[in-house]
Amino acid sequence: MARLAMTTLDDAERQLDAALTRLEGVVARLSGWREAEALADRRAASAEEEAARRVGEAETAAAAALARRDAATAELQDLRNRCDNLGRELAESRESAQRAAAEAARRTADLESRLAEGEAACQRLSAELRDMEESATREVARLDDMCQRLGSELAEARTLGERLESAARDAAGRLRDVLGPDRGDV
Repeated sequence: MARLAMTTLDDAERQLDAALTRLEGVVARLSGWREAEALADRRAASAEEEAARRVGEAETAAAAALARRDAATAELQDLRNRCDNLGRELAESRESAQRAAAEAARRTADLESRLAEGEAACQRLSAELRDMEESATREVARLDDMCQRLGSELAEARTLGERLESAARDAAGRLRDVLGPDRGDV
């Protein structure tokens, strides 16, 4: 009978040791998962900050391009008004009006060219802004998926930990049962 109790006690101790070893492994994996989750959170925050910075830069550049375009448009309108005045003075001095008209036409073409460049730059910056927003959206979605996977793995690890704790309590209870009430506390 004593030999059977010792054998059962030894088996219970081995099971308890095995359960504790598995529990330690699960705790180590859980720690690793928590570190990975924290790293993913830091990366997501960094990606969001970078996207916000780039969006801010693009918006600033777009606003500057729009301001340049508005200034060029105002200057163009001013030149057109001056051309009208020169047209009225044409009767007085044809030669003077021709020189002024040629100058106005040159400056008008230059301003229209600058206006076209400004509009092209604005369109290019708008496209870059859209590309950056799409890229940031994809990165955030990827990080969200990673967080969800890590959350699922963490839930599985917690469930496994609870099972192992339950198995350890059961093994300890069986060990107490085997030892009897007078054999000490386990």
